[in-house]
Amino acid sequence: EVDETGPRMIEAFRAMSADNKLLLKDFSFRSADIQFNRTLSLNLGGVHVDIMAAGPAHTDGDIAVLVREDGVLFTGDVVQQNYAPVLMGAQSSLASWLSQIEKLQALPAEAIVPSHSAVTDRKAFDDMREMLVFVRDRWAGIKAQKLTAKAAQDRLIADFKARFPDCDNADL
Repeated sequence: EVDETGPRMIEAFRAMSADNKLLLKDFSFRSADIQFNRTLSLNLGGVHVDIMAAGPAHTDGDIAVLVREDGVLFTGDVVQQNYAPVLMGAQSSLASWLSQIEKLQALPAEAIVPSHSAVTDRKAFDDMREMLVFVRDRWAGIKAQKLTAKAAQDRLIADFKARFPDCDNADL
């Protein structure tokens, strides 16, 4: 996925601000030292960590990391709090994202560590699911109205902001 979308994403982030442009000036991806297919379990001196595929959701290559002994789950972009879902992968869909939430929710974790929001608890699963279901259902209703693409986009964003006023990135 990095080979396919990485350069485009770096250019997009560079274009977001002068600071980003400076910080990412000489940035380039490097090949992963370790690759895995669905799950990789590591024993880090008695601390057991499971790294697992958690996509497609936000991207095709989402991952999550469970620190078993501590009951801590790093969810990346798959489970956030007050952060609108953004589909970035070629295989990403609301249905696949909802499926990934179900998979992660079944894990034995009490502390949830998202990538763009504060450390939280298991309620984050329900909150993220609620956002995804809202987008799915509201989009179906908007499509039935046969609006122009721009009008449909504006309607969905306005409705999303009204439903989730605390969401940090609802304009995306």
